[in-house]
Order: sequence, then C-alpha cells, then structure tokens
Amino acid sequence: MEKLERRLSSGTLLVLILGFALSFMLYWAIEKQDTQRILAQLQRDADEHAVRIRSELELTYNALEGIRGLFDASDRVDRDEFRVFVQPFLTKISGIHALEWVPIIDQSERNDFETSIRNEGFPTFTMTQRQPHGTMVPATPRSVHYPICFVEPFTTNRKAFGYDLASSDTRREALERARDTGMLQKTEPISLVQESGTQYGFLAFLPIYKGSPSTVEERRSQLLGFALGVFRMGDILTAALRKMNRTTLGIDLHLIDISAPTDKRTLHHLTLPSNQTLSSDFHYKTTLPIASDRSWKLIATPSEQYLSSRRTWTSRISLVSGYILTLLTALLVQNSTNRTHDVERLITIRTRKLRESEQENRSIVETAVTALISITETGIIERFNPAAEKMFGYTQEEVVGRNVKLLMPEPTQSRHDGYLHSHAETGRKTIIGTGREVEGQRKDGTLIPLHLSVGEHEINGKKQYVGFLLDLTEQKKADRMKHEFVSTVSHELRTPLTSIKGSLSLIAGGVFGTVPEKMLSMLNKAIDNTERLTLLINDLLDMEKMQAGKLEIRKQPLDPLALIETALSSNQGFADSYGVTLLLIEREWPSRQLIGDEQRLLQVLSNLISNAVKFSEKGESVELDLTERNGWIRISVTDHGPGIPESFQKHVFEHFSQADGTDTKQRGGTGLGLAISKSIVESLAGRIGFETEAGKGTRFFIELPETGVPDDNG
Repeated sequence: MEKLERRLSSGTLLVLILGFALSFMLYWAIEKQDTQRILAQLQRDADEHAVRIRSELELTYNALEGIRGLFDASDRVDRDEFRVFVQPFLTKISGIHALEWVPIIDQSERNDFETSIRNEGFPTFTMTQRQPHGTMVPATPRSVHYPICFVEPFTTNRKAFGYDLASSDTRREALERARDTGMLQKTEPISLVQESGTQYGFLAFLPIYKGSPSTVEERRSQLLGFALGVFRMGDILTAALRKMNRTTLGIDLHLIDISAPTDKRTLHHLTLPSNQTLSSDFHYKTTLPIASDRSWKLIATPSEQYLSSRRTWTSRISLVSGYILTLLTALLVQNSTNRTHDVERLITIRTRKLRESEQENRSIVETAVTALISITETGIIERFNPAAEKMFGYTQEEVVGRNVKLLMPEPTQSRHDGYLHSHAETGRKTIIGTGREVEGQRKDGTLIPLHLSVGEHEINGKKQYVGFLLDLTEQKKADRMKHEFVSTVSHELRTPLTSIKGSLSLIAGGVFGTVPEKMLSMLNKAIDNTERLTLLINDLLDMEKMQAGKLEIRKQPLDPLALIETALSSNQGFADSYGVTLLLIEREWPSRQLIGDEQRLLQVLSNLISNAVKFSEKGESVELDLTERNGWIRISVTDHGPGIPESFQKHVFEHFSQADGTDTKQRGGTGLGLAISKSIVESLAGRIGFETEAGKGTRFFIELPETGVPDDNG
C-alpha cells in the first residue's frame, strides 16, 4: 500500500477522490428519485386494492338493503320467499357467505316460536348457543333472544340455524348498536359458527322496523328484527383482487380492524408466494372507513422482486460511467505527472477539466425538476436550486443564510431545531434515508403537500443535509378526483339502482301477486330505464379504466367468422324487438385468424350492431360482412338508415357524442359506446372507421391484424 501511495501523485489522488465522490453523489440522487417513483407506484397499487375491497364490500351490503326492502314491502315473508329473493345475490356476489333473517323473540314467546319452526318441517329445532369448546347446546333462558330464523344457503350454514346471537357478547353489542342507530353495524373479527376452516369473518346487521321510527325509544319498540350478512374475509379479498391488474402482484397485503381490541385486529393476511422475498425497508398503509363504528387499515409490503422489476438502470449506468471517467482521468493525470517536462501544462488541463466536470454536476442540480435544498447541521440554508425557488416563491438570495424552518408551517416550524439537535446528540435517524410526506409553506403563506427525502454527508468534518422535494399537489388532486368518482358510481348510483331494479323485478314477476297489465307495462319501462342507467355506469367505469390505462386486454388468436356468429346470436333478440333482420353476407372464407380479445371485441360488435338496429326502420336488415386484405381482417356492419350528418361526422368517436335532432336522440344510448369501441380496437393495434351517405345508410368497420398462421387447436 505504501509503495502504491508513493507512486501515485497528489494530483492523481485528488482526481480519484473527487471523481468517485461526485459520481456517487449523482448516483445517490438518481437512485433516490427512482425509489420515490417506485414508492409512489406502490401507493397507487395499494390504494387500488383498497378501493376494490371497499367496492366489493359495498356490493355485499346491497343484499342487506334488498332484504330490508323485501320486509318493508310485505306483511309477512315466509322461508321460500326469502330463499327465492336472496338467491340472485348469493349467485352473483361471491363475497357473501350467508344471508339471514333474525327476528326478536321475548322469552315468553320462545315456546311458540320454536313450535312454529318445528311445524315447518324441522322437528328437532331449538334455539342454541355455542360452548367455549365449540359444541352447540340449547340456549340459556334470557329476556330477549335473537335466533337465526332464515339462513341461505341452508346446507352449508345449517349449524347456524337457530343460533341465538344474544348468547355472544360481541354479536349482541353489534345488534344493539344497529337497533339504536338504525344504521348498518358490523362486528369485530370473529370465528363464525359455521366456519370449518381457519378464516376470520364478520357479521353485518341492518335493522328492520315496523314503520319509520326517529328516536332510540321508538326504534327499540318498533324493531322487527335484522337482515344479517355473514362474510368471510378470505372470500371477499379473493373476489376483490380477482379483478385487479396482474401487474400489482408481488405485494403482501395485511388487512386489520383498527377499531377492534389488539388481539382481535387481524382480518386477513394475503402472504407472498414462497419464492418471493418480502422487502424489509418499504411498506404503505391506507385506511378504509367501512362503517360509522369501524375502520380498517390495509398494510401493503412489496416483495424484493416487485421493487427490482420496477427499478431502472440509470443510476447504475451513471455510477459506472462516472467511475470509468474518473479512472481514465486519473490515468491521464498520472501519466502527465511522470513526464516532468509537461507537468505544469498537464496540471492546468486536468484542473480545467475538473472545473468543467464540477460545473456540469452543478448544472444538473440547478436544472433538475426536483427541488433541492442543502442545509448545515444547524439548519442554515446553503443551496436552493431554481426548482425550489419555483416551489416556494422565494429567490435563492432571500433564503441562503437563513434557517430552513421558514419553509415550514407550525407546529413543525417551532420543533425543527429540536429535531436537528436530537439527531446531532443521539445519531438517531427519523427521516434521513427514508422519506415521507410533509407540508411546506410558500412565501405567501399557502401550504403545499410534499414528498421529502433527506440525505446526509460530511464535508471537511462538517455535516450537511440535502433534501429532495416533490410537489404532490396534482397527484393528490388526481387521486381525490378518482376516488370521488369511483365512490360516487359504486355507492350513490349502483346501490339504489340495485335495490330499485330488484324490487321492481319482484313486483313484475308476480312475487306479491298478479300485476295488472297496464301496471306491468309501466314496471317493464321502469326496469328498462334502470338497465339503461346501469349501462351508463358501466360505460363510465370502462372509460375511467381506459384513461387510467388499466383496462384489461387479453390478446389471443381468434376465428373471426365464429366471432361474428357469436355477435349475431347475442344481438338477435335486440334486433327482433325493433323488427330488424340481422344477416351475415355469405362468401368463401379462407382459414384466417386475427389477434384480439374475444370479450372486448364482442362488446365492440354489439355496440356497432345495436347502433345499426336503432337507426333502421322496421322490416329493414343490418348486414355483417367479413373480408381480408394485405394482412388485415375487416369486419363491417351496414345499415340502411338516414346516414350520419356531415356536420357531425368528425365528432362520431368523441365522448358523449350524439347527433342533434329529436329523432336521433329518441333512439337512446349513452354517447360513450363508440368512444369505448375506438379505445378497445386501437389497444389491439387495430383501426375503426365508417362510410356513410345521406338517406342510404352507414357502414362501420373495424380492421385487425391477422396472425398469418391458422389455429389447428380450434
């Protein structure tokens, strides 16, 4: 080592130290920025999981609202009516383990109640309660009982039939909260009576009254019973995450109920596969306000594979390049030093190059879009780049030499000196090397949400801290708008629509008796309108997914002729209702396949066919044709309607676009179908267009690339 030091000149050592230091600082800055980008993606993925879970829960609560509507509309609901009513919910909503009806039974009514159930065909029926070891025994006499009277599906939940919910403190407390508030209430995580595995579940109670009580006393006196939903957390999460984008895999999810006691908080834990390693440095928490009395928290921890797959090579390339440049420079300096006659000239050249390199690095900092602020160990600002000037409204001259706390709101401003002193005394790091969201204060006093990352280094024996700040204002605004949109569509529109459609369908189906013909016609119109609103909601959600780049597309080879035949079959009933004939132009078709997503292309074809039918007169036909040219397969849909006005043709594929004219508007539609179709076709590397002539009709067509190889597997 001593020999090496003697051979290296002081100039060479200086080049190596400065070059390596500058290269590492640049690497460190780029790596930090890369890490913040990955953490932002983790937050978006976790928030999407939370939205999906909450949406799935709200779908399950719709079933309880439907049951309450059934009891409100009927003087008496028997077991068969209850089974028929809840069957569609159990079939379509996979997160529901059971739906139940729980009446309130006084002790004096117990014998009559048990006798009436036995007379229904359950000769051994009695109200039960569960022993600590799990055995079911007859329920202990008490002033009020809450037995499970109706339960569906019955076979898998038979053990819960007759169970007295008043025998469990946890269940009884949730019942009484629901009774007194008139609102949906849930239990903390519990082991279900009918649970055969190890999953936790929870119960959701919705009270049903006789009349419309407004006070606690009236609610207690007019209580008829409860609509009860039984949920297993594993089933709900599986149903929610089944709809997720596959790119969000690699995240460990831990769902807890922070309203529950510490030993009962875990709702469910979806762990990573055994071949993935959990990251120990990063995690993200988000809260899900589920009901008025409970709050859940979702903890998302990424795997090392999740992080590594999203990292870029920019920082490593910059580090290696910097080291290589440093070594080359040092080699040149050393060679120059060995040539004594050129020492002075070469030192001048190397000094100039080092100065240029330093200016280049300073230029990178000064032109960076990320705000950079460096301070001394006592909090005095030393550097304040242009991005920071733009962010806070101060010039560099106004802040350099002043304490950094002038950029902070209270109470952080008053505490900041204490944080620095504590770090200097103890060496304990709270934000250094990790980063967090903070609030900054502009020169005009307004607050801005920021993401702050802090690095620490030492120069000439003095510590210096460098902060990198990202403005989160637009991100927060976008996230808030997205969540408000999804919440509005899922809750404010879908919940009442589901209840309205279910109730109208029951009435139209004759569940409550024969419906007069005139009333039936009005009911069918109301049901059609709810279906149109549901279609609009689905179109809006599809547009939101497309704009967010999250619409799932599955490309595969498809038989175009079979695709058209499926579309014809699916839309024949709709065409019949308009008195329009659907025809497939017959021609010799070679064995060709196209690349596409079957379900999405059927959605496009259904849209084009329904538009053509709606703009055709009764007795006319709509023709579908299939052709191939130069590696492209064209599917066209032709009507003989009025054609598209020239003034409207350039707006055909825009959102919410419909041609003016009373006759046109009366034909219905959301105004989103063609915009959605265009997005789907273009996402499949295809083209969509139309040809039209006033008074003679319109031909819409889509063109998709063919595979070039027939599919021998069918």
